[in-house]
Amino acid sequence: MPSQSNETSLSMTDEQSFSMNPPGIWIFNVGRTRASQIADGPNSEEELLPMFISTLQSIQKKGYIVLSATYSPQGADIFIQTDDEDWDDNVGSTTVTEGPA
Repeated sequence: MPSQSNETSLSMTDEQSFSMNPPGIWIFNVGRTRASQIADGPNSEEELLPMFISTLQSIQKKGYIVLSATYSPQGADIFIQTDDEDWDDNVGSTTVTEGPA
């Protein structure tokens, strides 16, 4: 008699997935080797869009050029261009932490 296997798939709810991988805002300076992430991202999806807008406003106030910006509930990417060596200390609405090179 052949054996039957019951496949069980584990799935996480959106809330569980969000708590394990909160969205973040990544800022890349074209021509530089590192990216910076604004804090660890918001604590809820509702906070991501206002943080994204605030970050773009911060970039604009500093006079940096925004080359591209994408937003989704899973996170956001912003590509800028500036020769300012301290750009990652000067943008964002919260503390900036260095990301992967």
